[in-house]
Amino acid sequence: MFLCNPSYSANITIEHKENRKVLFYSGPVKVGDARRMRYMLSNNRVDEVWLSSGGGVLIEGVKIGLILREYGTMVKIKKQHRCASACTVAFLGGVIRSVEPNGRYLVHAYSRYKDKLPTRKGESQAALKRRITSDPKAFLLQLSNEQMRSIAVMWASRLFVYYRLMIQPEPRAKRYTVIDSTEERNIKRALTRYGNKAYERYQTKILSNDIKRITKEGVSAAHEIAMRIERDAMKVMLTGLKNLEQQNYLKNRAPEAIRILSTMFESRILATSDLSLETLSEYGFTNVPFSQ
Repeated sequence: MFLCNPSYSANITIEHKENRKVLFYSGPVKVGDARRMRYMLSNNRVDEVWLSSGGGVLIEGVKIGLILREYGTMVKIKKQHRCASACTVAFLGGVIRSVEPNGRYLVHAYSRYKDKLPTRKGESQAALKRRITSDPKAFLLQLSNEQMRSIAVMWASRLFVYYRLMIQPEPRAKRYTVIDSTEERNIKRALTRYGNKAYERYQTKILSNDIKRITKEGVSAAHEIAMRIERDAMKVMLTGLKNLEQQNYLKNRAPEAIRILSTMFESRILATSDLSLETLSEYGFTNVPFSQ
């Protein structure tokens, strides 16, 4: 899952800046960067980690964040630098987290479909278009089933657990397990019923109108509908998490984690939201004020 579409790997360097030994991570977040980050931190004692990235692979951002927490890092976004999308997810791994004035922390909702609809293995764009327009019902049922009963359930569970663990005030290094953890599996099971209900509602209340629109307008409409279904699926998951929190099903710091998750997924897909220093502090993205 991408939060943007990078083409080059990030640079991870050790630099001496402002009388500190700094690990500087800059560029797109790509698969393998977490492994590179672990190597650098295990072989170098650094005072701070500086992040500057427009985003990239979401799950890699989670993995980088877990490594940053394991090594007890102080993470900063320096002035004139930006941290967007998957970078903001990684940022939360810092034990101490700060953003300087004129540093930018930008969030937006993820999308599998931001640039184009995914093709099947070996399928051309022309074949994809024929498949969608010849049987829009089959296309929509498959897509809505995947989003509402699988993908949204997985990402809501995984990111909730990650945020809940990362925002804790405990100022010590610790290795956490998020992916396929007991907590993640339990939340996925609990959220599945919300996904099932959303899928049933889609079939009975919305599907027919979407079929008509694709029949009339073609693949461009299918692209817009796919992004809407994706977004609606995450809204259902956020509602589910809020209900589970009210039922005392979730662990400590659940409201704070849900608020961070909501800030991300209630933002737009096609444009980022630039969070102010005040919002970052109030919502727990940062946990120390920046001082000159």
